[in-house]
Amino acid sequence: MEDSKKTKYWNQINLEAVQKLTELTTSPGKVYSIDISDAPKNFKRMKDACSYFVSAYPKAIVENGVIIGGEFTIRRMDRETLKNYPHYFASSSDGRVYFSKGNFHYPEHHLQSSTQVKVEEMFEHGPLAERTKP
Repeated sequence: MEDSKKTKYWNQINLEAVQKLTELTTSPGKVYSIDISDAPKNFKRMKDACSYFVSAYPKAIVENGVIIGGEFTIRRMDRETLKNYPHYFASSSDGRVYFSKGNFHYPEHHLQSSTQVKVEEMFEHGPLAERTKP
């Protein structure tokens, strides 16, 4: 895991969150809603977190000693704005699962709370997206 820290900052995901995450990432390309209480403990401090979505890539990405298997998004309300925070999740040769901040530069990152958006549109943005295609 040390080599991968050169390009991304990885945080370990607690075992309970890993178990819930892996239960729902066996069908690549689909987006699953997970109860916010099952989010990684690192997000328990996030003020007004309201939802948690996960999706596995059809083809994992191997990068600097980790296998990036997909993305998850944590959503929170900030007054009238719905904020979407994408993250990558990856496994490592040490047998642990980690997450790293994803690409926050996409149209659905901040939305008015009344805006209708398909949850699928919150995934596969940024430079890694093309590398996930089979």
